[in-house]
Amino acid sequence: MWDRMGASEHPAERDPCIFIVIRTTNAGRAVMTAAHPGMAATLVTVDLAKGEHRQPQSVKLNPNHKVPVLKDDGFILWESHAIMQYLCDITPLQTIAPSAKRARADVNGWRFWCAQRFVWAARASTGSIGSRDCSDRIRGRFSPSPIRPRF
Repeated sequence: MWDRMGASEHPAERDPCIFIVIRTTNAGRAVMTAAHPGMAATLVTVDLAKGEHRQPQSVKLNPNHKVPVLKDDGFILWESHAIMQYLCDITPLQTIAPSAKRARADVNGWRFWCAQRFVWAARASTGSIGSRDCSDRIRGRFSPSPIRPRF
């Protein structure tokens, strides 16, 4: 599964391949970006229940054992926001990320805010902590004082 990059696996040889888990917000961002008109990517579902994310091939792609992971002609990229930006950068005439520097900086500011503030607050408020790392951070185990999300 993790070596899916051959022409026989892809609708187009030059399309990036994105490994995802269905119904996760991080993969959802990458999937929504890839689904935008003009963008092309092949999506491969990773089965966490079967431990596919812990296979040695997965660790080579992302040492954090997380998805999404983008694989594009030997280039490996993980982290959903980085994947979103990369897809915009390689797609001519895309309309998601503005081409003007200040407008793009504004979009990036909101994207980084979402990654650092919104997602943590939403997970803490709903109790839908997706991983042990997240719940440990919310409980303050990796900080000198407990993290108390502001709502």
